[in-house]
Amino acid sequence: MCSNLALTSDNHGVQQTILLNTDNEAAGQSSTETVMSKTPVIMTVPEMAKYLRIGRNNAYELVKEQGFPALKLGRQIRIPLMALNDWISGRFKEQ
Repeated sequence: MCSNLALTSDNHGVQQTILLNTDNEAAGQSSTETVMSKTPVIMTVPEMAKYLRIGRNNAYELVKEQGFPALKLGRQIRIPLMALNDWISGRFKEQ
């Protein structure tokens, strides 16, 4: 059975649509891999908040934590996706 899920968002006036194929066998990858392939390699704090499904304020609090993989480029903050996922995995190993 093949079905698709379309997610649409308005990001600062730019309409973005992500189409997820929920038929994992036909797609040759898991739905997690599909979402990961659509996620930016380097995210802004609001993008990270959406990715983690947390609020914007909580996302900025995370960025302030010691050891959190955030890059400060002048006044801008960027979070590399792979470093974020490694940080999350490390947090699970600590528990």
